[in-house]
Amino acid sequence: MVKKVVSLVLVVVLLSVSTFSSVFAESTKSAFKDNSVITFSSPEFSNAYIEQDFLDLRDTSMKVVNGKIVADSNNNQQLVDKLNKIFRDAPNVSSDIKKHLDNSSLKLIGIAKATVYVEEKYEKKNNKLVCTSSKLLSADEINKIGRDKFTPIEDEKANVQSLDASGIQPYDTESRGTLSLYFTLYKDSNSSHSIEYVLTGNANWSGFNFLYSVENNPAVGEDFIGYAWGGGFSYYLENISGIWSNGANATFYKADSVPNAGHVWSFNEYLSINGYKYYVKQINTGVRLYKNTLTGGGNDTSAVFKYIHTYQDVSGSISISANVAGVGAGFSLSNVAKQWSIVTQIGGLNY
Repeated sequence: MVKKVVSLVLVVVLLSVSTFSSVFAESTKSAFKDNSVITFSSPEFSNAYIEQDFLDLRDTSMKVVNGKIVADSNNNQQLVDKLNKIFRDAPNVSSDIKKHLDNSSLKLIGIAKATVYVEEKYEKKNNKLVCTSSKLLSADEINKIGRDKFTPIEDEKANVQSLDASGIQPYDTESRGTLSLYFTLYKDSNSSHSIEYVLTGNANWSGFNFLYSVENNPAVGEDFIGYAWGGGFSYYLENISGIWSNGANATFYKADSVPNAGHVWSFNEYLSINGYKYYVKQINTGVRLYKNTLTGGGNDTSAVFKYIHTYQDVSGSISISANVAGVGAGFSLSNVAKQWSIVTQIGGLNY
């Protein structure tokens, strides 16, 4: 099924065993040795520029020794180096992987990283700064702007000096940043069930200079993050956590869940305290999928890790469409016009 990458300038880095590639948001598939695939897509921005990394570790065993990830053979050191490269700018992902590899029964099967570049524009209306557009940028747009313009938010503090007394910039303005998604798959070799997988998903924002506050901006809405899967797997949650840009813990709410198909959370992405503006800088999630009896007749199914960004008051609802027959679109948000999504799908799950 053709899929297209979407969302805030998501920089998708597809890490293969030997090459690094940058591609457009057209359908991207990286075949595992057993013909399963991974895809990055977005229904809203078909021309979004994507950098993507993917590492297939089905034939390699990894573990943690003295706080470092090591492979089962010196011949696989190159794979360890590539794995470290994927999460070198994401200590939360590194910590997550090490935590799971400390469990000797878990086999790391693969990891994918996707990063996109996002641009949002604002206008002052009725003395309020309103987000009028949010888009994922194309390769041409990024080149014209310059990659150096997508700097960490800590380097953008000087821009705050241009705000007026109300905290609102007096002229039309725009803000840019990146969003990176990490999707990791493990298989539990010591499960009490017929088959059991662990899915972990991380989302990291960087570079945004948020010039507005929740109180002043009616266009700010909730964001959504979650999983969906085919095959009728039962599941239980491992974790959901996040950190605001000021280091405080973020709060998440269940938006929807279907016992054998998916689980989705909602969260407020902006926070204003005493005139300071904060955003959810990183999110860490995990679920375990299991089946007591295999019903797929030797076939595989897929799982989706998805992020939905909105820039208006949210009055719609989440609906999970995955079922035993397949994952499909995973889940969607209805009755909200100002939204875009990033979808990462990984296949090869026996059910």
